[in-house]
Amino acid sequence: MTRPRIVPLALWVIATVLAAIVVARANYSADLSAFLPRAPSARQQLLVEQLRDGPASRLLLIAIEASDAAARAQLSLAIARQLRGDPQFASVDNGEPINQERDRDFLFEHRYLMSEAVTAQRFTVEGLNSAIDDTIAILASPAGSSPSLCCRVIRPANSCRC
Repeated sequence: MTRPRIVPLALWVIATVLAAIVVARANYSADLSAFLPRAPSARQQLLVEQLRDGPASRLLLIAIEASDAAARAQLSLAIARQLRGDPQFASVDNGEPINQERDRDFLFEHRYLMSEAVTAQRFTVEGLNSAIDDTIAILASPAGSSPSLCCRVIRPANSCRC
């Protein structure tokens, strides 16, 4: 090789080695909090927490491409059935209402644990009196004339059809 050809090749090799060093030493992060303001609001923090640790962080979408709709549907049901049998999957939802009752029952049974605002004080005489007063105030307001709101306020635990 002649000298004029070696110089560009040597520069290219050096640049490639330097680029490889930069890539190897770089710190990559998928943390979305880097895009938040320095003092994020509680709502922004909740969003990032949900993206980091919530259901969206564990969601896996699978696309099935087959010749016709019947074959895709059959394959979709077979994959869902197989994945439901795998203990590594907490839930497999394929548009079927399989876990709907279980999830609803779990949420209903644990509804008071899901809010930090629900404390033992709410179940004292004073707390219950305050809740009754709040309900009466809502019913006395213009919003109280709405049958669906009235039904939700008075009987939230029942499946009411107003």
